Amino acid sequence: MKPLFNSISIAIIILSNLVLGSCITEKNPDLEMQSNKRYLESVFSTIDISKDVIYGNQAEEHWMNVYEPHGDRLSSRPLVILAPGGGFDPSLIAHSYNLMIPLAKKLAHAGYLVALINYRTGETNSSEKYKKAFYSALYDLKAAIRYFRKDAATENRYRADSDRIFAGGWSAGAQIGLFNAFVNSSDELSPSQLTELNEYEGLEGRSGNPGYSSQVSGIIAMAGNMSDLSRIKTGDPPIMCIHSDTDYTVRIDTQSSPFGTAYGSRPIIAKALEVNIKTHFIEIKDGTHTAPIKPDCPTCFDEILQFIWENLEK
Repeated sequence: MKPLFNSISIAIIILSNLVLGSCITEKNPDLEMQSNKRYLESVFSTIDISKDVIYGNQAEEHWMNVYEPHGDRLSSRPLVILAPGGGFDPSLIAHSYNLMIPLAKKLAHAGYLVALINYRTGETNSSEKYKKAFYSALYDLKAAIRYFRKDAATENRYRADSDRIFAGGWSAGAQIGLFNAFVNSSDELSPSQLTELNEYEGLEGRSGNPGYSSQVSGIIAMAGNMSDLSRIKTGDPPIMCIHSDTDYTVRIDTQSSPFGTAYGSRPIIAKALEVNIKTHFIEIKDGTHTAPIKPDCPTCFDEILQFIWENLEK
């Protein structure tokens, strides 16, 4: 009888281990995915795309395409919101939007929830018209960020992690992303800047989803610039800049703009380092304006994944 008892005991132990292993797998369906460097590499072979999702109160302008990993079961996913360029010119934004699609797909295949937004554009043939177009686009980006925080607090359709939202933009999209990342309160603006902003729609705008924060956990600025480096302060979110040293559309150093002097990626990164903000800088040698989002920079997308991953910790 003793051999029979030992056989039964061994069988029970094996069965118990199988059941336990099955329960662990069911409880943590993405454990293996994460151990295989989710967020750093392409770990999902297919992605889902929801097109023409309305995020604001003007359906013709406030739409986005949302990319997410197919079959992903994580209850809370980091979100990356991408804004195209085009100089706020309505004739250029569609082409710029298409240039951003490969990056959106790359991020989604790595496990991120991604939104590629459209935003309002306008005439830019005078300083006042340019400023109006800039602020309109800025307010739309803010509304898109708030949309996902509202969704997370209500229907939770997209399962976005409200504490891990990153913004990325190219050219004009980088400009509004930089302003949004580094200006979170009217106290951070001079009286003249605040007066100018209030002539439009204030700090947050009226594009939709009020009552939720539009702050981000990090910013990826590709061929971007900003008009006031003093807005970059200790405690602000990490920043990644990608810029060609021979970009003659948006200069890597400085140039004039409707807002005065515009500071490119070199002075932006220098200021960020000065105030101890985490940075990542890619300077592309002899590249074009589109180099940060095209094959001119073969490692850019991988380094974007690395930057976001390094700053995911809440």
